[in-house]
Amino acid sequence: MVLCHVVDWILKLVRGKMLVVKWANRMAVSLAFEVAVDSAEGVGGYTDSSL
Repeated sequence: MVLCHVVDWILKLVRGKMLVVKWANRMAVSLAFEVAVDSAEGVGGYTDSSL
């Protein structure tokens, strides 16, 4: 009975950690994208001509 509770708690913990990791990855990707766009805009109209 106690073992079931422990296993369930571990699964919840792992699932929560996976969600946090997924969210962190998404934030990192969007942040990197924003930084890349900002630096590209800093270059000037070069990005517009290449697009």
